[in-house]
Amino acid sequence: MLMIRSMVEGKEGRLMRNEITARMWEDCETRLKLMTHMTQSVRRKGLEDLLQQFRASLIAYDEGFLTDDKTLSAALWRTLFTYESVDPKYLELIVQYIRTQVEHLHTIGTEKFFLDGKITWKPFPPFYP
Repeated sequence: MLMIRSMVEGKEGRLMRNEITARMWEDCETRLKLMTHMTQSVRRKGLEDLLQQFRASLIAYDEGFLTDDKTLSAALWRTLFTYESVDPKYLELIVQYIRTQVEHLHTIGTEKFFLDGKITWKPFPPFYP
């Protein structure tokens, strides 16, 4: 969602998107190094697999966000729920949250978005009333 928001900011937005991604990969590498029971080749393969999944999920989420709720729901089901059985009302709730959250992020001014360092998030609605 932050990457979607940052991309409306031109060159600076692309730089921010790239930094978000770079920090995520640094965190992944740091966490993998803590898994000392794994060989380096197994960790490297895991990171390569994660990279492929990340790229595929970005494409799926972008397509879903730019098209319709059904496509976004399918992307979430594939990537977040990994094809497991899930109540459709939960997928609908998540899709609505994502759309509401991205809309909210677009209301944050450019200066505040880039310089404040604190993003306000809409609360996620409870699954159970």
